[in-house]
Amino acid sequence: MNQFIEWVSQPWPWYVAGPIIALVMFILTFLGHSFGVSANMRTMCSMAGLGSKVSFFKFNWKSQSWNLVFLAGGLFGGIL
Repeated sequence: MNQFIEWVSQPWPWYVAGPIIALVMFILTFLGHSFGVSANMRTMCSMAGLGSKVSFFKFNWKSQSWNLVFLAGGLFGGIL
């Protein structure tokens, strides 16, 4: 297990990481999800209650909670 963590912790070459990122993006687009970190700002503003003041933020933010998990995973992966 220790060797696996050490292997995953090493920087991955562009020709491995790039296609993996592209694959995740295509899967999310195929499933109909809006993709991107900026989409999380809309979700967080909706969570904060701005939907009562601005109609753009009035939507079901719980349906976009997967995107917040994606953002947290990106931050965690960056730290790792």
